Amino acid sequence: MIAKIIVIPLFIFAVVDIAFSNNLSITNVELTHDADGVARVEFDISWNNSWRGSINYDAVWIFLKYKTSAENNWYHGTMSTSDTSCSSGTTLTVDPSTLSDAGTTLLGAFVYRSESGAGSVSSTDCYFLWDYTADSVASTTVIDEIEVFGTEMVFIPEGDYDLGDGDGSLESSYALHTTDNNYASISDALEADIKVDSILNVNDDAVLKAISGNTGVGIDGDAGLDTDNDGDFETPYFPTGYPAFYVMKYEITQGEYVDFLNNLTGTQAGNRWYDTTSNRYTVTEEPYEAGAVDRAMNYMSWMDLAAYCDWAALRPITECEFEKISRGPTTANLYEYAWGTTSVNGAEADEIYPDAAEDGDETISDLDANACYGDITFTTGDGGTGPLRAGIFAESNTKRRNSGASYYGVMDLSGNMAEICVTLGHSEGRDFYGTGDGVLHSTGNSDEATWPDYNGKAGYIDDGDGSGKRGGNWYNNSSYLRVSDRSYMATAAANNAVTGGRCARNVAGY
Repeated sequence: MIAKIIVIPLFIFAVVDIAFSNNLSITNVELTHDADGVARVEFDISWNNSWRGSINYDAVWIFLKYKTSAENNWYHGTMSTSDTSCSSGTTLTVDPSTLSDAGTTLLGAFVYRSESGAGSVSSTDCYFLWDYTADSVASTTVIDEIEVFGTEMVFIPEGDYDLGDGDGSLESSYALHTTDNNYASISDALEADIKVDSILNVNDDAVLKAISGNTGVGIDGDAGLDTDNDGDFETPYFPTGYPAFYVMKYEITQGEYVDFLNNLTGTQAGNRWYDTTSNRYTVTEEPYEAGAVDRAMNYMSWMDLAAYCDWAALRPITECEFEKISRGPTTANLYEYAWGTTSVNGAEADEIYPDAAEDGDETISDLDANACYGDITFTTGDGGTGPLRAGIFAESNTKRRNSGASYYGVMDLSGNMAEICVTLGHSEGRDFYGTGDGVLHSTGNSDEATWPDYNGKAGYIDDGDGSGKRGGNWYNNSSYLRVSDRSYMATAAANNAVTGGRCARNVAGY
């Protein structure tokens, strides 16, 4: 989840030692002058349940925000690739990432195992360089505060995958396919006529449904979308799921969202906060706090998710990526859930353990449970109806099914929170590409012009067209949790108790 360090330096020199919650810890931060225009940011880092294997690995995306003495607003820091390291303890790589479709601005770095292994990670003497001249900061500028954030992510490798789950006779509701009840295989060769199964799904437009003279949407894994199948890929950078990318290991939590709110201006944060105490939502106003920092964030709209991803220099995921993240390269299986089987075991009312306030250490006592769904009223823990702690079903010795994990080790894709995704079923979604730059509009909305429902006149995203929801949620019955179910896809993601999400980031080269 997110780790935050606050430093109060004199000019550009500081030392701090603050740990944060949720097993990800960034401590012993030191900020020192390294060379003209560059400051060295040193830190120790640790997190649990890490791995690097032959298929993929987990990582931490780190980025920094700073505030000068002359201004009260936070700004996103630019990194340098000239010198990075993480050498003592577990050998880790510090890898600043570039924006593949928008220049070479370095807005953060991935930290991950340099070698194969599994278990807890602990490394000291890590550092990256802050290129403060790129941010128009002088060497004599007094920096009031710097915050270093980190969020756990998973590397999704390049490769083929299946969209939809048709077996020739049946398929999930409104599943994507090339022909009725047959899944589509996505590769680096054109796959034409991706469409849904019925004109009855009013949420998808005529282009995707291939009616009124339209022919569906063509997808080439590494070339993007051909929206009229004329051989011209109108959105070459659309995240099709085929190229390699990173995605958040967990759904955005209430604690992470609070860190985001507290890094904004009063006006920005006020437009991104929802005033309620229902459905296990615990975020309170000014200064923003979360009563359950590890619980999945709910009451998110498309504008909320877009703003959060933009602020963190990440981006939303597409519905194509949702299916790739879930099933990986394995053949589609009719009615499968994110853990690869067609069976699901929900958490029951009295199974939050221990029977006390949920402080981040809670688990589900039934080790066979792997999803939160069915509108359960919990009688243990904090009680009530709503989402659980992100990743609550995963234990150190549980397998994929019991953990509720995807093929690649991503948690809670089926159940807990409905995942906001960019849709193929709306023109605003099909035009999507690009990564956030760490900067929001003064309203607190994302100002990424290539993201769905950007209002060019206003200068920011102002609605939810082009977004939808995947994976089901804590309220739904089990059928909505299926990987390929599109019952709520292309339905603009509004602010409600069942809606949350996660962010992704491109790998350099795409």
